[in-house]
Amino acid sequence: YENGVKTLIKVIKFTYTYFQNNGSNVRLKLDKVTITDEFTTTVEEYNFDYWSNTISRNDATDNEKKDFFGYYNGKPNTHLIPVSNYNGVSITGGAADRSTVDTYMKDGVLKRITFPNKGYTEFDYETNKYNDGTNELYAGGLRVKSIKSVTGGNSFMKRYEYGSNAGA
Repeated sequence: YENGVKTLIKVIKFTYTYFQNNGSNVRLKLDKVTITDEFTTTVEEYNFDYWSNTISRNDATDNEKKDFFGYYNGKPNTHLIPVSNYNGVSITGGAADRSTVDTYMKDGVLKRITFPNKGYTEFDYETNKYNDGTNELYAGGLRVKSIKSVTGGNSFMKRYEYGSNAGA
């Protein structure tokens, strides 16, 4: 308000589409943020790209296809019980494969933000890992592996390395 009069300064518009699974819309995704002035002239525009435009999992049918951390793993499980027997009692259907599969983890994850000046920031990820004492194993989720920023003729890269106190 200025002198009791409401004045439009800018409008922020969000443009959405959907991630797909077998041709069906399954998850909303943000494609673009547009900022216009009071004359509806575009002042700024931010575009978003993702590592995939599809989601591998189907929430209606894939409830048992999960790793130990709850992330989709695509395994043909019919239950979530990870053992085929317990204390000598056999479990019908055999053991569920609860292993982590990193292939599916980047589904729908942000890859790039393109800025109004046409520069961009790009993100790369890797699967979280842990050491069980002898082996390095996949854990749930992703962590940032690198961030690349490009503006004008300049390019900058930040790389991240993760390890334990033991130097792993």
